[in-house]
Amino acid sequence: MRGHHPTLLVGNRQAGTGLEAGLLQRLAGILDADLEIVAGHPEARQATSDWLATKPKPPPAAVIAGGGGGTLRALAEAVCEGSGQRHIRIGGLRLGSGNVIPKRYGIPRDAIAAAHQIKACLDAGSTHPCAVIQCQFGEANPRYGITMCGLGHFGRTSGDLVRFHERAGNLRRAAARVIPLERINDAEYLSSFLARMTVAALVPTSCELVSTDRRRFRLLAGVVLTRRDQDSLPYYLVPRYGRPITGTLNKGESLTLTLEDRRHTEFFLDEDPEQATRAITITAAGTLDFVA
Repeated sequence: MRGHHPTLLVGNRQAGTGLEAGLLQRLAGILDADLEIVAGHPEARQATSDWLATKPKPPPAAVIAGGGGGTLRALAEAVCEGSGQRHIRIGGLRLGSGNVIPKRYGIPRDAIAAAHQIKACLDAGSTHPCAVIQCQFGEANPRYGITMCGLGHFGRTSGDLVRFHERAGNLRRAAARVIPLERINDAEYLSSFLARMTVAALVPTSCELVSTDRRRFRLLAGVVLTRRDQDSLPYYLVPRYGRPITGTLNKGESLTLTLEDRRHTEFFLDEDPEQATRAITITAAGTLDFVA
């Protein structure tokens, strides 16, 4: 019963090509959830924090993202930032362009079918461990992700897409009428990455010079990933010259990349572009309970 399992649906009306309030209200009804309609990821994080602050620690509450990967990340951040809130369950509908985690755990693309499935999982207490990436950069407080951290030229692709969408949003919405938005998103990332690789080939210094505890090199591309039902994070760093560096961060372990030739660099955490200052430290921060 809902009285024992309070649930919040955070609907991001800016997700994908835009979400209608009527659909979000219908989904909240299926989930038997409170509904907060927001515009963007910062609002989603704040709405989740505010709602959680009103709930007692036990029994476990659940927060469900009505949006894409960025919206889901905003909810995960609110849970991770809250003191003692790791018992909160999280979930996500595939209503945005990037839906890696819900897809990984078998959430249907159809929103109505997905809401019914998530409700059944909530009632049954069915969850999977979802790894958390903690990222510290510059003077900022730690940030959190649950999909991946992109570095080097690959790490600049999310920012490229944000800038492209600002210029060509109408074209993207038109294309989404005939092509699934997730496929459009994949194609956009691939196009941006190929363009970035061309820049790296022509301008070597466009690759930031970084150092780790193992090597000093120009970073072409890198990624730190989460995996299904595991709390460890595999990472892959590709220098512009030389052999790739690979490894796995187990719970509590960190990887630090120090910037040697510039003060700032762009990277992404899940789908959100970020600006790092001086260094980026990535830590395997345990797991959250994902409803699936």
